[in-house]
Amino acid sequence: MWGLRRRASYAAASDDASKSVLGNEPLRPTEYRKRAAQAIANGDYSAALLDGFRALTAQADEDTLLEHAVALTAAEVVRSLQSPYPQHSQGVELAGRTFDLTRYGEVIPTADDAQQVLDLDAALQTARPQLQAIP
Repeated sequence: MWGLRRRASYAAASDDASKSVLGNEPLRPTEYRKRAAQAIANGDYSAALLDGFRALTAQADEDTLLEHAVALTAAEVVRSLQSPYPQHSQGVELAGRTFDLTRYGEVIPTADDAQQVLDLDAALQTARPQLQAIP
């Protein structure tokens, strides 16, 4: 179970680019991973969690599992990755939901929360996606 703590209030982002996981200037997955590792080392678990989810999103885009990744919200990333990774479906859903809760200031993630997203990213890197044949 994730150890999220609720914040008192939050301000949701208003434009489409700010709602997408990758934003206007996406990075390579390796760059997100470096940023996430640095953030976790510095005790910035929010940044680590956000960049960890961005890393797995950017990787899925590079692996051609996502269409128009730069415009996708966390919920859209989750829906797109659950089918190719059924064994990680629950983890992907929880990571996406936690990404949104963290990003929009509703929760403060713990070190364990951030590490779970980083571990999911690592697991997806070695998992073989189950792709459906096109008729």
